[in-house]
Amino acid sequence: MGGVRQQPPFFSFFFGADAGAEAGVAAGFWAVAVAVVSIVNVFGPDAVILGGGITLAWGERLIEPARNAVAETAFRIQAQRVRIVQAALGDDVGLIGTVPLVASALPQLTR
Repeated sequence: MGGVRQQPPFFSFFFGADAGAEAGVAAGFWAVAVAVVSIVNVFGPDAVILGGGITLAWGERLIEPARNAVAETAFRIQAQRVRIVQAALGDDVGLIGTVPLVASALPQLTR
C-alpha cells in the first residue's frame, strides 16, 4: 500500500484543520465532566484526582470543564466540598502505587 497516510483526526485537532476532530475532543471532555459529576454525586468525595496520560497531556483544558460541570450540576453540598485536581505524580502514579503491593508480596516469594 503506497501513498500518503492520512493523519488521525485527533492529530488534526492541534492544527485546527478538522472540525470533526474538534467535536470529538469536546465530546471526550464532556464525557469526563459527566463522569466526574456522577462520582461526586454518588460518593461525595473530598477530592477527585484525575491522572494518566490524557490528563497529563491536556491538563487544565480537560479538568476545568469537569470543575464547571460539578459547580453547575452536582448536588450543592458535594459540589462545594469537592476539589478536582490533576494527579501530582503524573504518569508514574501507577508504578508508584504498585510498590507497596510488590513489597508486601516479597516475603512470601522468598520462602
